[in-house]
Amino acid sequence: MTMNTTTDEAPGAGPAGRVEHAFAARESSLYAHALMEGMITQTLAPYLHLPGVAEVLEAGVSPLVDASGSGFRVHRLRGHRTNSVLFASKACMFLYSLGSAASVNTPEGDNAWMRVLCDFIREFRPANLYVANFNRLVRSALWSGELMRAVEEAGTVLWANGIRIDLGDPQGRVLWQTLAMLSDLERESIVQRLFAGTVNKYGRGEWILNAEAVTPGYHLESDRVVLDPNQVDAVRHVIGLLADPQLSARQVVDAAGAAGLTSPTIQRVHGEDATIADVRRADAAVRVLLGHVPVWATGTYEARLPNPYRGATRIGTLPVVDDDPPHARGFVVFTYQLEVPDGGWAEPAVLAAAARRRVARQEALDRGGAANGGAAHRKRRPFSGWAAVTDETGARCYLSGDNARYLVMRQDPDPTKGPGTEEGHDGDDL
Repeated sequence: MTMNTTTDEAPGAGPAGRVEHAFAARESSLYAHALMEGMITQTLAPYLHLPGVAEVLEAGVSPLVDASGSGFRVHRLRGHRTNSVLFASKACMFLYSLGSAASVNTPEGDNAWMRVLCDFIREFRPANLYVANFNRLVRSALWSGELMRAVEEAGTVLWANGIRIDLGDPQGRVLWQTLAMLSDLERESIVQRLFAGTVNKYGRGEWILNAEAVTPGYHLESDRVVLDPNQVDAVRHVIGLLADPQLSARQVVDAAGAAGLTSPTIQRVHGEDATIADVRRADAAVRVLLGHVPVWATGTYEARLPNPYRGATRIGTLPVVDDDPPHARGFVVFTYQLEVPDGGWAEPAVLAAAARRRVARQEALDRGGAANGGAAHRKRRPFSGWAAVTDETGARCYLSGDNARYLVMRQDPDPTKGPGTEEGHDGDDL
């Protein structure tokens, strides 16, 4: 039988050379970390008999929010539009992610969480993968088949709320497909209800995105975007930096940091006194700044959200429009007219030069010409070649454990490094 709700004994161990037990927990980032804390508890609590799980449960959400103080060697996954971390405890691996499942049916089928999860399964081939329940794993029929292939090819047994799903068994395949269909239906209903709330919020003049999406030079007051006088001078200085084609991304970021430019994201990650100069990938930071140039030039901010209602041509007073890339149901545009400081953000010639840099950079990305920074990072598989060490036998082991009881997760049959060498990052990001 593929269904088994008994969890008094550990599920069978996987073949030698692969991780036996892996846990995946995802929750939306809309409500800080309270929901994620509950999701971690729900995912781990039934499996305290497995080695290392009790310690991770006690650590709670700290691997996500305080990696250095969590007690584990935490690897942060970057470049996937999701805040995800990967770490090990004894014979178990843990993949946590703060990210919404609302975008699983975007035109390009993008879902940062599912991409990371599929790559993780293909790379480490866990014998057993545990999740709180099935609908926290699969939220879209679009991605169900992709994840199903990854799980089946890896020979992974899925445990969802105590239910055992083995895709090597026909009953397991039927169970997976049934649960995926119900999960997709549930998600569709949730997205439509949330979108209706978003439209109502916009109608009241409130900001519909999170604080981290606010353009530099502005901030939120009572859920409304208003001009921030304390950052006007810094933003004007930054626009001048962006308009200078002779300055590299790192020079722009360092000079902007010296001028005091910061954001809620930077302060959350690097500390309250941090500036944009503390960001590690300068190219990615400049890409974000260039994305704000049209707002500084026009005073208009547009948020485009996929329309969740089939056949709708208007949502409230907002029309449904096509866009590039296209979307099967179109997009709804939420427009905000923002206050501009006296004299504007910059001279028209300076704004035009910054706009040209933005266009040139996008054209380079479209041609595949970016060979470094964030664009190059996104082209790599997230788990390949990182956190690798070579043991005394010459075998390369990926993401070695915190102690000798942890199993080797993956070995390269053709090692190129000598014993005792180490490559990759320092464990802070992957």
